[in-house]
Amino acid sequence: MLRTGAADSLRDKRSTRPLIAILECTVPSIRHSGFMKTLTLHVPDALLLQSGSSEESLTREAQWQLALRFFELGRLTSGQAADMCEINRLDFLMAASRAGVAVADLDGDELTQEIRNAGPV
Repeated sequence: MLRTGAADSLRDKRSTRPLIAILECTVPSIRHSGFMKTLTLHVPDALLLQSGSSEESLTREAQWQLALRFFELGRLTSGQAADMCEINRLDFLMAASRAGVAVADLDGDELTQEIRNAGPV
């Protein structure tokens, strides 16, 4: 949910427009799998205005970017990241791959073993 104008103390004194928009997104609690926490992020109004996106669309994009980055850093599993994005794990992994994020972290020996286990094509 994106709320604009909710941070009156952050207004530019020369203008009545807020300097920020408040973006709320839900992230999984890593210690308690299945539970979600809501974070509030402050983003410039320009982010919403320049993109021409709806508040809902921007919130989904922010959740996706945050989930993808935390997955890439190893702070979320693919399942947790998929839950955060409200999509299934396979769709998350496919989208992460299209975004250029490695979905498997195998060393040479592990890769060789995986190929061997796959058998003939």
